[in-house]
Amino acid sequence: MPTVTIHGSSDPVSWTPDHPDHRSVRLDELECIGCRLNECPHHLECLRQLPAERVLPAVLELLARAEAPA
Repeated sequence: MPTVTIHGSSDPVSWTPDHPDHRSVRLDELECIGCRLNECPHHLECLRQLPAERVLPAVLELLARAEAPA
């Protein structure tokens, strides 16, 4: 099943299968990204500031792949 995973402190490599039907999205430009902390000192900026416009292209790409003839 195709998936788009949204990551904050976690590492996409650890959670997103290496496969063309899977995508991961996160704010890589944040200084604290990939901290892997369970308690966030920055009020989850990595998730709160992630705009839908960053996620939507990954979703649309997978939908287009699913609709393409085999």
